[in-house]
Amino acid sequence: MDETIDTLARTAWAEARGHGLDGMAAVLNVVANRAATPGWWGKTLAGVCKARHQFECWSPEVAARNHILTVDLADPDFYDATMLAKALVRGELRDRTHGADHYHADYIPTPKWAKGRRPVYECGPAGSRHLFYRIGLTA
Repeated sequence: MDETIDTLARTAWAEARGHGLDGMAAVLNVVANRAATPGWWGKTLAGVCKARHQFECWSPEVAARNHILTVDLADPDFYDATMLAKALVRGELRDRTHGADHYHADYIPTPKWAKGRRPVYECGPAGSRHLFYRIGLTA
């Protein structure tokens, strides 16, 4: 599998597999929105996914990292994440997040960057909902 698609699929799967197609697509939208404004957070789709402190799933300290690296297409959610990643690379994945470049789960304390801001999109079940924000990245 193409490295970019593989990285995108693993990111979407790890970050939002419990949120279904909508949640995984929204995570991919954030990746694409960040890559559209290259900076310290990454310059390519795969680079954005793996940039330090951007997507927790790629952090070396994550206990489930081996699972993230070994999941394959036999997992239905990973298969779906791969199809979404391919659609993103082809330019066929609609941005449902309205330009969001950040998100966090509703069960964590509000991050400093989100204080005083309203989410532009929300998805996922209550208690693990993802809240998406358009911060407006600048290099």
